[in-house]
Amino acid sequence: MIFCHGGKQAKRGDMCALEFSKDLTTPIGEPFILFSASDNPLATALPEEWNLGKDTYCLDGPYLYRENGALKMIWSSFLGRKYHIFEATSEGLKSPWKHSRGKFELDGGHAMLFERLDGQRMIALHAPNKAGLERLEIFEY
Repeated sequence: MIFCHGGKQAKRGDMCALEFSKDLTTPIGEPFILFSASDNPLATALPEEWNLGKDTYCLDGPYLYRENGALKMIWSSFLGRKYHIFEATSEGLKSPWKHSRGKFELDGGHAMLFERLDGQRMIALHAPNKAGLERLEIFEY
């Protein structure tokens, strides 16, 4: 199970994992941190006027997939004042993660990938990141 701790829970914005038994009924061990939003030098701390404390990061919306043998994840945080989809790549959950900016310059996030019937990979996300204005957006990925 992959889950996030951000804001007041974890100032760095932690992406965490917890292993389960094969039948998914019993946790194995303790949760562990995969990486933090603050590990990506492009991710930006939340605005101070949000009163969550200085240098507090948001991190949410993880979506994992495999590509060319690598484990990849798209996740959401802030780049400046815009909500942004970042990318991370690793050899496995417990291996180091390499971070990148992501493919889109828009104010949106919580993305998922899917394939059309013709095999074209697509990304679905919400944008803009403004209460009451969020709408589904779909792009080729």
